[in-house]
Amino acid sequence: MKSINFSPENYYCRAGDKDYRQQGTVRLGDKTKKYCEDEVVWITVGKPVAGRKKVYTAIIDRILVKKISNLSRQDLQIENPNITSISQMQQFLSRTYNTPVNQDDIVTVILFTEVLE
Repeated sequence: MKSINFSPENYYCRAGDKDYRQQGTVRLGDKTKKYCEDEVVWITVGKPVAGRKKVYTAIIDRILVKKISNLSRQDLQIENPNITSISQMQQFLSRTYNTPVNQDDIVTVILFTEVLE
């Protein structure tokens, strides 16, 4: 099964809300060849060499490919509610991917919902 992995420092969870589930992510580049709508995936947290922990199973509801400059406020905050501007998203992606990111770069917004078992 495919997974959408978050590094521990990038997985946003609301302090004190153990039932909160991240509902989306913004990834650098076009990820439509890797993920597709209605696909079931694991949401995991961890680093590649240190191991990953499955947090829950989700289904991908929607995939949007956009320029960073075209991200909506909702797109920005699906990754982290503390990101409120395009420049903050650029900085976030630049740190995450360890590469310069500009407003013309392409990103994929992946929206997902937890599968309740």
